[in-house]
Amino acid sequence: MNIIIDEKRDLPALLKDRLRILLHKVGVDRAVLLGILARLWNVIAAPVSLLFIAYKFSPQLQGYYYTFYSVIAFQFLLELGLSHIIIQFTSHEWSGLSLDKTGKIIGEQKALSRMQSLAQIFFRWYYITSIILTLSLIIGGYFFFSRSINAGINWMLPWFFLCICNGVAFCLIPIWSLLEGCNQVSKLYAYRIVQGIFLSLSLWISIMLGAQLWSAAISNAVVLICAGAFLRYKCRGFLNTLLFSKPASPSVKWHKEILPLQWRFTIEALIGPFAYTLFVPVLFKYHGPVIAGQMGMTWCIATMLISIACSWLNPKIPQFGMLIAKKRYEELDKLFWRTTKIISAVGILGAVVIWFMFYLLNEIKHPLATRFLPLLPTGLFLVSQIILIIGTPFSAYLRAHKKEPLLFVSVGAGISIGLSTLILGRYYSAVGMAAGYLLANLLFVPIVLLIWYYCRKKWHKDENADAISFYNNIATKKRIGIDFDNTIVTYDNVFHKYALKAGLISHELEKSKQAVRDAIRSLPNGNDRWTELQGLVYGKYIDEAEPMQGVEDFLKACKENSFKISIISHKTVYPALGSRVNLQAAAKKWLINKDFLSRFDLRESDIIFEETLKGKLDQIAIKGCGYFIDDLAEVLAHPDFPKGVKKIRYNKSSDKDFSGDITCVEDWHGIKEYFFG
Repeated sequence: MNIIIDEKRDLPALLKDRLRILLHKVGVDRAVLLGILARLWNVIAAPVSLLFIAYKFSPQLQGYYYTFYSVIAFQFLLELGLSHIIIQFTSHEWSGLSLDKTGKIIGEQKALSRMQSLAQIFFRWYYITSIILTLSLIIGGYFFFSRSINAGINWMLPWFFLCICNGVAFCLIPIWSLLEGCNQVSKLYAYRIVQGIFLSLSLWISIMLGAQLWSAAISNAVVLICAGAFLRYKCRGFLNTLLFSKPASPSVKWHKEILPLQWRFTIEALIGPFAYTLFVPVLFKYHGPVIAGQMGMTWCIATMLISIACSWLNPKIPQFGMLIAKKRYEELDKLFWRTTKIISAVGILGAVVIWFMFYLLNEIKHPLATRFLPLLPTGLFLVSQIILIIGTPFSAYLRAHKKEPLLFVSVGAGISIGLSTLILGRYYSAVGMAAGYLLANLLFVPIVLLIWYYCRKKWHKDENADAISFYNNIATKKRIGIDFDNTIVTYDNVFHKYALKAGLISHELEKSKQAVRDAIRSLPNGNDRWTELQGLVYGKYIDEAEPMQGVEDFLKACKENSFKISIISHKTVYPALGSRVNLQAAAKKWLINKDFLSRFDLRESDIIFEETLKGKLDQIAIKGCGYFIDDLAEVLAHPDFPKGVKKIRYNKSSDKDFSGDITCVEDWHGIKEYFFG
C-alpha cells in the first residue's frame, strides 16, 4: 500500500500530483508521454549514429550502409498500408473487449471471434509476404550489389543476414498494429523506447568494435531479441487468445469488409511516399549535391515536427474507433477537438521555435547554418507542415470509421506535390519547391476539412436521437437497469480493511464506505489519499467485495418473472491516482467470478460501463429500460435522465427529501417487494 500517514511524503506527493494535473491539462497522458520520449530518443540518437558512421566508416562503406537501407525501404510496395487498416478494424472490435489480470482477452464473444479472425487473416498475409520480401531482397540485392564497384568490401553475408532479420521484423508488423488498435498504446510505446535504446547502443558498439556492415544486421538482430522478450513476457496471453485460438463464428470476411478499404489505402501508400522522396533527388540533379544536402537536413527537421505533434494524436486513434463502435459521438467529438487543438498548438509553437533557431544560426553566422536551406524556403516548408498538422486529425477521424473518403484528395495532393517539385524545383530551386508544396497544402487541406464536415454530418445524423427515440417507443417495462457500485456491490469492509492497513483510520471506526471516506478526507492531503484508496479498492482488491445483501434474491426473482436486467454504471477506465488498473475490466471480471451471468441470464452486452454520466444516461434509454435503480439521487434527478423511465433509489439512509418521481427503497428486499409483492 502506498497510502500512509507520513508528513514527509506530503510535499513530494503534492508536487507529483500537481505535475500530473499540469500534464493532464496539456493532454499529456502516459501514452502521449511515452510516445514523445520515444521520438526524443530518436532525435538524440540519430546525430550520434551519424558521427559514429562518419568517424569509423570509409566513404565507400558509408555508401553501402545507406544503400542497404534504401533498398530495404522498398518493402512499402508489399506492406501496402495494411497496418493502418488493422488499427481501424481492431479498435472497433475492442470496444466490447478487455484484458483480464493474466493478459488474456475477455468480453463479448462475437467481438472476440471477429478479432481472432482478423488477427489470423492479417498474420497469414504478413507471414507469406515476409517470405516473398526476404527472398526478393536477397536475390535482387545480390544482383544489384554484385554489379557495383565494391572496393574490396565484404557485403554479401551482412546483406543476407540483414534481409532475414528484416523479414522477421516485417512479420511482426501486424502484432504491433493489433496492440495499438486494442488500445495497448502505453505498453507498446514503452517497448519502443527500450527498443530504440537497444538499437542505438548495439549499433554504436558494433561500429566501435569494427563490425563494419555487420553493424546493421547486428543491431536489427538485437531489436528482434527485444521484441521476442517483450511479446513473451508482456503479451503472451494477448497473442495466445488471438493467434492460437480457433475463432467461433462470426468471422471477418476479407472480400466484403477489408478489401473495399484495402485497395484505397494501397493506392495512397504507393503514391504518397514517391511525392516526398522527390525533394532531394530533384535538387541533386538540377542544382547539385550541396543544396540537396541542405534540403535533406531541413526536411528531417520538418518531418520531426509532424512526428512530435502527432505524439498527441496517435494514442487517441484507437479510442476514436472504440467510441465510434459504441456510437458515443458526443464523447468522440470532445476528444477529437481537444486533441486537434493541442497538436495544432504544438505544431505552431514548434515551427516558430525551429525557424527562430535557424534565424539565430544565420545571424551569428554559425557554420551549421550552411547545412540547412536559407530562411525563406525553410519558413515556407514549416508553414506547410503547420497546415498539414492541422488537417491530420480530421483525416484520422474519418478513417477511424473504417472508411476512406479521402482517396482522390490524397492522390490529387500526391500528384500535385510531385509535379510542382519536378517543375518548380528544376527552375526555381528550393524556394520554388517549397512554394509548390505550400500551395498544394493550401488547396487540399481545406478540401479535407469540407469532406470531414459533410461525412460527419451524414454518418452521425441524429443516430443517437433516433436510437433513443426508437428504444423509448418500443421499450417494454420488463427491462430493469441497475447501477453497479454501492448498488449491486458493497465495498464497506474492503475500504475499512485497507484504510486500516494504511494507518488512515482507527480500528473503532464504523465499517462503512461513507465513514471511511469522511475520516480520510479530514486528513492532510485527504482528498488525494481517498482517491488513491478508491482506485485500489475498485481495482486491485475488488475481488474481496461482496454483493449487496438481497440483490441476488432480487435478480433470481427477475429471472423467474422474465424481467431483463442491464447493469449500467458510470466508471472511468483507470483511476485518477495510484496504480494503473483497468477498473471497468475489474468490475466486469467480478461479475463473472460471482457467476452473475449464468445464474441470472445476463449477457456480456448487458454489462455496460461508461466513462461519462452522459454516456450512462444515454445507455439507459438505448437499452430500453422501464426502470432504473441507483444509489445516487443526483443521477436519477439529472435533467437529462430519460423520460418515461421509473426512478428507484436504493437508499439505506431512508432519506426521502428528493423529487416526488423518485421512489426511495431502503434495501433489496424492499425493491423485490416493490416489483413482485
